[in-house]
Amino acid sequence: MEQAKTHNSLDKESMIEWANQELGSEINYEEIKNTDTSIVLEGIYEGDSVYLKSANQAAFFESHLTAYLSKNFPNTTVELLAVNHKSNWIVMKKLPGVLLRTTKSMKAYELMIRNYTILQRQVMPNVNAVLSLGVIDRRLPILWKEIDDNLELLCATGLDEEDTLKILSIKSELLSMCEEMVGVFPDTLEHGDLHSGNVFIEDNSFRFFDWGDASITHPFLSIRVFWNSLFELLEEDTDENWMRKISEFRPAYLAMWKDYAPIKYVKKTIVIG
Repeated sequence: MEQAKTHNSLDKESMIEWANQELGSEINYEEIKNTDTSIVLEGIYEGDSVYLKSANQAAFFESHLTAYLSKNFPNTTVELLAVNHKSNWIVMKKLPGVLLRTTKSMKAYELMIRNYTILQRQVMPNVNAVLSLGVIDRRLPILWKEIDDNLELLCATGLDEEDTLKILSIKSELLSMCEEMVGVFPDTLEHGDLHSGNVFIEDNSFRFFDWGDASITHPFLSIRVFWNSLFELLEEDTDENWMRKISEFRPAYLAMWKDYAPIKYVKKTIVIG
């Protein structure tokens, strides 16, 4: 599979020209996001918003994965109007509903994690197909080797010296955690950035987008980012209240996996994850 161009080589005029050719319309786009990882432009097509996105080399598979999910698991992600895999460009319809984070609803957040788990379980038999798209392979034996060989380099991507030393001091514990998690739960798709700003809700249906950080790994590794979104439901933003909120949510998540192992083991594995 040919990988996408680097983000630095991105030519917005070429993106727009391509998108307009694909849609057969002269659309004026406005830039709404421009980071070192992606660019998103918004335009009006047939009376509604459409979004033109390009992701950088680190997420060279994003157009492939988004197209795969849109085709094989409809109504779980964005609906595409055009795809350019060579350049990693996609044109998306406006998602129906609202961002999950605007709801401030415990019920909505709980339904979201249930729907996400359903998607993960649906993808499980198709892991090899997803890996063939170029999605990053972080299955636990590979993750174990990454930690064993490159933990200091991984820390150097964003941690200061103090935090790096803390992480390096628990290297053996991290390796043991990987070993403990192997074997019971099948590997599946992990979003990589499952916060409430990457999910739309409409009538208790959920669509997940922005798949550039995705990987194939243990399903429970998604939950750690989601827990952070629970701060948004707190009246008073404290760690104690946050942990209490996690405790309220955990049973709903546990219930989605109880057919794989006894609840006691599921609880332990979620904590490790």
